Amino acid sequence: MFGKKTAKINPGNIDCLVSLKTRIEGNVQFEGGLRVDGQIFGNLSGDAASMLIISDQARLEGEVRTAHAIINGTIKGTVFASERLEL
Repeated sequence: MFGKKTAKINPGNIDCLVSLKTRIEGNVQFEGGLRVDGQIFGNLSGDAASMLIISDQARLEGEVRTAHAIINGTIKGTVFASERLEL
């Protein structure tokens, strides 16, 4: 009754957006949902319930590790999806 409640992450929700005119250089760690429309030059790693969406205009260079991935853009690197990968 008075115990600590833990938040459940819904992989269908987008918690963060990297917009079209944004460029990130360096590694990115995320929880929940991440949508990338811009450019990331570095490794991306999500938690066990993470969802990554790469739009058709996005560009990534680096290793990607996530539970669920939907990829429409360009990735130069290795992709590891523990649950589902949609190309």
